[in-house]
Amino acid sequence: MVARAMALSDEAVLLAGPPNFIDERQAYRMPDDPDVLAKLQKQDEAFQGRHGGELWVLAKADGSILARYALDTVPVFDGMAVAGGRVYVSTVDGRVLCLSGPGRTVLKKVTDRPIQVVWNQPEDPNYLLPPEKPKDDEFDRVARCRVVECKLGYRVIAQGDRRTGLALKRLEKPITDRATFRVRVRVPKDTRGLLHNGFLAFGETGKDEQLVKCGVRLQAKNVSIVQGSFQDGKMKTAPFKAKYGQVLDLTVTVDLAKRQIVCEVGGVTVKAPLQVPMHQIRFVGYAVDSALADFTPVEVQTP
Repeated sequence: MVARAMALSDEAVLLAGPPNFIDERQAYRMPDDPDVLAKLQKQDEAFQGRHGGELWVLAKADGSILARYALDTVPVFDGMAVAGGRVYVSTVDGRVLCLSGPGRTVLKKVTDRPIQVVWNQPEDPNYLLPPEKPKDDEFDRVARCRVVECKLGYRVIAQGDRRTGLALKRLEKPITDRATFRVRVRVPKDTRGLLHNGFLAFGETGKDEQLVKCGVRLQAKNVSIVQGSFQDGKMKTAPFKAKYGQVLDLTVTVDLAKRQIVCEVGGVTVKAPLQVPMHQIRFVGYAVDSALADFTPVEVQTP
């Protein structure tokens, strides 16, 4: 039952309203399912009084249900009152019902409706979170992932297993000498079967195989510099342990003239020479290897 009216007597709490036909979790998760749409239509009809209503009598002491009665319609909003030892209900079809005392409307007990409509799927603690706010349009290249808003700034979500997600911005002025990039990264414990890593990425082009990626892998427990694709690129690592959900400060220093890369995270430093000469850096952003990670906007510092 969906309560539309409430009243309080000396011994009980009274609730009245239309019957409930669907668990809101199912409606939220499957809004376009034909069966869900039919139930929502029936629920809308119930609010109009077309499927009758119910009156519940609850114990004041512990909220237990003392009795359930069937109504032939539903009350208007907040349309129930207790006065002079009687219960009065104003209905959507313009009547005032007296439900106790001499001349009262006699109600039948409800026997054919469940107390609660519960979807047979497990509870999802995130189902009532607000809709994701897309951020893809803030990047010049987004590949094999989607970018949404999060508390840090950007959440990058790979499209699935063995998918390298890239979200890159084109710099207004290319870097031709030396630069330091700073970003904070958070890798949550995801339940969608994705891996757990997050990388800052940069390069002369936005092509995956030509990018340098510096970051952390929580499952492999290391800090990594990857030059090229995650599958075939050259990799340099150092041991590193971090907790899921921990916000990490990531600093990457690049010297194009000396062909040197330095990646620092949580007191761990990894150094690697540039495998292929890079004349300038035009793109900077994020990369995830079949993973989900949160990032702050990248801070760029040049001499």
